[in-house]
Amino acid sequence: HGLESQEMVCREWCKRQNEFEIEVVKVFREEGVSGKFMDRKSMNDAIRFLEKENKKYTKIHYFVVTDADRIARPDDIAEAFNLEQTIEALGVKIVTVNNKRDTETDEGKFLHTIQYAVAGLERRKILRRIMNGKLSRLKNGGRPFPAPPLGYIREKSPDGKESADYIDAIK
Repeated sequence: HGLESQEMVCREWCKRQNEFEIEVVKVFREEGVSGKFMDRKSMNDAIRFLEKENKKYTKIHYFVVTDADRIARPDDIAEAFNLEQTIEALGVKIVTVNNKRDTETDEGKFLHTIQYAVAGLERRKILRRIMNGKLSRLKNGGRPFPAPPLGYIREKSPDGKESADYIDAIK
């Protein structure tokens, strides 16, 4: 589910609306930024854009994402709901394309809460897998990171089999 496919799914949803095609005004991408953080550059840019456009004659009606976890993958579910409320306070309806977002019924609110709880769990599982991979590489004599740390260079031994990291000092 790369960013291109997520954008394509959202654009297709906008085209398929029965009454009229919903115009995609702007796309906000967050590459390599954790949904754990509510204060993210692209999310903040999106909120500022909605504030600005909805004060003018242009009215943005929908904030379209594939799933709730594209908005947040929180440790604290209340933070995700606060972020949603910030968006909705601007008169914008949040649409989750892959599973209908229902915040009107008790059952819908319950399921929506579970979606955020699962998103937070998934983020923590991903982090655990990454850490386990790094530990495994260390235990097997490898390096936890593919590149040397900032300020270091990696040099291979003359036989090309081993490498070592050295401080990149000006000589």
